[in-house]
Amino acid sequence: MRAGWLRNKVQVEREMQTPDGAGGVSVEWQIIAAIRGELRMSKGKEVVSSGQIEASAMGTVSLRYSTVTASITEADRVVVDGIPMNIRSVRDPEGRKRRIELIVERGVAQ
Repeated sequence: MRAGWLRNKVQVEREMQTPDGAGGVSVEWQIIAAIRGELRMSKGKEVVSSGQIEASAMGTVSLRYSTVTASITEADRVVVDGIPMNIRSVRDPEGRKRRIELIVERGVAQ
């Protein structure tokens, strides 16, 4: 992967649950990696639901392979240049442990 392609600031976040003392849990997102990556948006859509327009967009985030990026799962999320995105798929496209691709979606609930 060429360094010039890695122009986006990417934070990988993992959901952490801590007991709140009242029998419930408090959910927070903890940063597990702050790295550079490449975001390529591919398609978007709008849907009218309950009288409101809901917009979403799909894209791909490419990251250099490392032990940290290899541990990313669909339960995590990424924040790219300040925009939170849900991870829909994680893959090593060539199977050579050089880069990781995340299929991401923005504008929808987890």
